[in-house]
Amino acid sequence: MIVLAENHPWPICPIFPSSSMSEEPYISVGDHSEMDALFYYNNVKPNTYLMLDNDFAVMSMVSQGFGFSVFPALMLKSPTFPLAVKEPEISFSREIGLSCAPGKAPLMQHEPLSPSPKTGFQKIFNEWVYKKE
Repeated sequence: MIVLAENHPWPICPIFPSSSMSEEPYISVGDHSEMDALFYYNNVKPNTYLMLDNDFAVMSMVSQGFGFSVFPALMLKSPTFPLAVKEPEISFSREIGLSCAPGKAPLMQHEPLSPSPKTGFQKIFNEWVYKKE
C-alpha cells in the first residue's frame, strides 16, 4: 500500500497513479525492501528522496509531507501517524509463510494451550490473520 500525508493532494483519489511513483519524492525503508517490487511491477524508477532504517521514522516523515512510502497492508491496520493509505495503480502481492516442526498440527487446528512461546505465537497469529472484520 502507498502512504501519503493526510493533507497531500492525492488523498481525494482512491488510486495512486504509477506516473506519480517516479515524480513524487519517495522515502524508502532501508536500501532494499521487498516493497520495492511495487516499482518493478509498475515499471517505474522511484524518485528516492530519503532512505531511513526505521519504519516509524519513515511514517513520521511521510505524515509531515516529505514524500510517500510503501508498506505492507498488515502494517497499516492501525497506523501510528496520520496517513492517507492508497492502492497503487498496479498492485502486487507477496506470500507470508510460517512453518512448524514436523509432526505438529497445522496452524488452523487448535491444540491445547501450552506455555511455550511457539504455541502462544500460533494462537496470536491465527487470531490476527483469520479474524472476521
